[in-house]
Amino acid sequence: MSRPEHSVFESWLRGGQTVGHTFEMTLEVLIKLVRFVFLPLAIPCVWLVGKLTDARSQNASVQALLAHLFAWFGPPAPQVMVAKLPGGGEHRFAVQSVDQDPLIAAPAHGFATILGGAVLMWLGLSVILSLFINHYFFAQGREKVRERQIRGQQAAELGSLVGQIEAFNIKEAHSRGLTAYAAPKIAGVPYPFGSER
Repeated sequence: MSRPEHSVFESWLRGGQTVGHTFEMTLEVLIKLVRFVFLPLAIPCVWLVGKLTDARSQNASVQALLAHLFAWFGPPAPQVMVAKLPGGGEHRFAVQSVDQDPLIAAPAHGFATILGGAVLMWLGLSVILSLFINHYFFAQGREKVRERQIRGQQAAELGSLVGQIEAFNIKEAHSRGLTAYAAPKIAGVPYPFGSER
């Protein structure tokens, strides 16, 4: 009996399922990489930034960022900001001239430099770890493709097949009390124990 022809809808549905499944699995792997690789690598980088910078430079960088945003928005956003000085006083500055203000720009620049270095360190570690992970994924994928399922049976390389049969034969021979057992072979492949009759 000949195989029935598939309809256009069945082909479209099967293709959509394949593409959708591939997209879902890719997204799942990427989410796991972010959750278990990239975010944990960010923790020591954030700690390092906190360790290498003081509260003044951290506050100045936040104020400089806000000043740039307010300058970009323009009125009605605040056009003058107030920064607290280390001695307890206040310092007023215009948002348009924040880059020329020595009390804000200098500490903010120092913080930005350290933050940039930490981000570069995080990116470098992430790329190196990603290369190792991708190598492992490709190796596992090649192994799965090599030993694919064909109608319920496993297609395996000859060396792997011989090793599995020999391990099975040894186990069966020991379970039946045989100390010396040599299975007959065809083309270098031994018969499984008990199937040579």
